[in-house]
Amino acid sequence: MRKILTVLVLTLALLLPSGVALGKEFPAMTNVPLDKIWTINFNHPLKLSTVYHRNIYITDSKNTKILIGIDISRDNKTLTIKTAPSYLSDENYTIHLSSKLQDSRGNNLEETILKFKTVSQ
Repeated sequence: MRKILTVLVLTLALLLPSGVALGKEFPAMTNVPLDKIWTINFNHPLKLSTVYHRNIYITDSKNTKILIGIDISRDNKTLTIKTAPSYLSDENYTIHLSSKLQDSRGNNLEETILKFKTVSQ
């Protein structure tokens, strides 16, 4: 499980601007495009029965869940998260990966929270 978290942290560190880390509160990322598609890579396959909207979701600044689509790669190692409608301009959002998300061995992943703010138009 430590290897999965390490790869997740390293992957997100490469994909995300500085100032964002896992497991802690950091200033929100800014100027995220309204049509941003998030890709999260894992070094072990995820357990498919745990990959659903209760364990992976996005909330807005009012803590309201927004409609998203979740896709997983054929090898179960890559999640793609996108919104059904685009994000609202100049809005704060949070991506939540629940600790109930598991790898194929049944190990629970640590809860991960990523905050961001969309571009102003």
